[in-house]
Formats: sequence, structure tokens, C-alpha cells
Amino acid sequence: MIPIYKRILHFLWLKFIKTNKNKLNGLSIIIFSKDRPLQLDGLLRSVLENIEGNYQLIIQWNSTSKEFDKAYYEIFENYNNIIYKNIKEKQFKADLINSIEETEFANLMFLVDDILFVNKFNISWLNTINLKKVVPSIRLWPGINYTQPSETYSPPPVIVPFSINPWRLFSWTESNGYWSMPLSVDGNIFDKSEILFLLKKTDFKAPNSLEKAFGPYRFIYKRRKGICLENPVILNFALNRVNTENTDFACGEDYSPEKLLELWNQNQRIDINKMKEIDSNSCHIICTPIFINSKLIKE
Repeated sequence: MIPIYKRILHFLWLKFIKTNKNKLNGLSIIIFSKDRPLQLDGLLRSVLENIEGNYQLIIQWNSTSKEFDKAYYEIFENYNNIIYKNIKEKQFKADLINSIEETEFANLMFLVDDILFVNKFNISWLNTINLKKVVPSIRLWPGINYTQPSETYSPPPVIVPFSINPWRLFSWTESNGYWSMPLSVDGNIFDKSEILFLLKKTDFKAPNSLEKAFGPYRFIYKRRKGICLENPVILNFALNRVNTENTDFACGEDYSPEKLLELWNQNQRIDINKMKEIDSNSCHIICTPIFINSKLIKE
């Protein structure tokens, strides 16, 4: 546990970290992936279909077999026009810090590989946002009233128009669940320099413990307002489990990573158009995946 005096000191340091304003017109995206090539393929296709503007993708990945490696390399070859870099993980923290230091833009977002973009997102919507004052979230929207991982009712806070369209404004302190998580690593957007500072001051081994390591600093970001959009931009389809840090997190049980790898080798792909039609009042969805038969097509 980080002592209170250190958290306060870090809070003061964060106030003086400067943003590189010459690098604001774009978004650096770090994608975490482990043993999920089929799901990563779906995420990348949904990125191509829905993101507009300047972005840079870095994929930090890991696998447990040569069969998974083969599938990943097929993906990297197929999407090499949009993937800036892929890094096979050796030491999660060191690799992550190096990955972020290599990114081009001042705006930074984390994603995990079982996410799909379900609506359009124009990165220019971030151009005049001051990340020292607000935390944008592209996973939250007014229809979210349930937090699936904790199985709790999470009513949306008061949401009002924001001065910058198409964003809407809310407070991180008025509700619970997703609405109280400004430091989520699933689709919240941060100042790159601030996140690098926090990464170097905390200990973690994987995405779940990374989010937990950010916990002592939540009070800093809760002082800022949140902004979201009218409709969800991303949804997390919790089809299976690959993490070993949070085994209480509810996930689907019928499609293990090994089963999905088998389907990948049979040319099965996530049907991103059908999946985005699934209604949800939660950022995470446990559902039966929908597939299409399709070989990789060079993007």
C-alpha cells in the first residue's frame, strides 16, 4: 500500500506535469492481448470500421503455445498497415512503459482484446479536451445502470451537456460501479505523461493488477469531471478468462481460448456487425458469440 504522504506528494507532482500540446491531435492506443487471436482480430476489424482520425496502435501480447503464436503472427501480418508495433511480453511493467514511451500522441487509451467498437468514434473530438480537468470515457453512456463484474446496480449519475460536442458531463463521485472508475484501463482516455509517471511509481504484473495499482490515485482523478457520449463506443464481450489475477470476475465458460483458437484455424471470425446489435446495460457482456466463416483478407 502506498503511504498517504507519498500519494499526496505524487498528486502535487502530477499538477506540474506538462502535456505536449504539439501532440494532441491523435490518440495512442495500447491493446493488451493474451491467448485471444480470434478476439483480437474482431477488435482490429471493428477499429477499422469505426475509428476516424489519427491513431497509433501498439499491441502488447503474450501466449502460452506455439499454436497461439502462429495465429498472432497471421494477424500482425494482415493488419500491419494499422499496427504501429507489436511487443511480445517479457516483463509486463517494463514492456508497457517502453511501449508508451514510443507512442506518438499525448492522448493515451488502454484496451483489452475482448472489446469491440460498436459505434463511430472520431478522434478529433479530443482535440480541445483538457485531460487535466476531465476524464473522457468511450465505454460509458447514459444507458449503463449495471456493473456486471460485481453484479451490482449502478444508476447513472446526473449527465448534462458539455461545452464541447458531442460530449456529455458527469461526476465520478455520484454513483458506483463503472461510474466511479476514472482510472479504468478499458476505454478511458488519459494524459500520456501523467500515466507514465504513475506507472513508474506503482507495482503491477498484468492489466488487472495495473488497474488495482492505480486505485490509490483514484482520489486525484475523481476530482476531475467525467465525460461520455450519448451511445456506447465500445463493449467488452467477456467470452472467456485468460487472467490469473481476478478469478472472481464473471466470464463466459463455453468458449475457452483453446476452443476459439480451433475455430480460428477453421476460418471462423467474430461477426462484429451481429455482436454490436446485442443490447446491454453494462460495459461487460456475457453472451454467446456469433461467428462468420471468413478467411483473413489483407486490409
